Amino acid sequence: MNSKPKAQDQISNKGSKRRQLFYLHSWLGFNLALFMTLVIGTGTFAVISDEIDWLIHPELRSSTGEKPVSWGTMENAVRAYSPYDTLLNLSAGEGSYFNYRATMLDLNQKPITCM
Repeated sequence: MNSKPKAQDQISNKGSKRRQLFYLHSWLGFNLALFMTLVIGTGTFAVISDEIDWLIHPELRSSTGEKPVSWGTMENAVRAYSPYDTLLNLSAGEGSYFNYRATMLDLNQKPITCM
């Protein structure tokens, strides 16, 4: 008895391994492509989300003639507008074309956002 595999068996085993590697490569490539599409899509949305808000909500738009004001002036204006509410946060957009935002809690502990 000869224990060496025949040449034909070696060729078919080699083809079978290549086929298995091809299927593994295809499966991984497809799933990683789906994952990367998800990462790129959500990343793009995260980057331009402020601009999307600016387009949807006209109250976020600042007129071009306004000069930036200091944070203290903004805080005083918000407190004068709503003296009984608790000021939680003041924020500004990344560009000069965004208005300031103030987030407050009213007397019923309900959040309010003013722009």
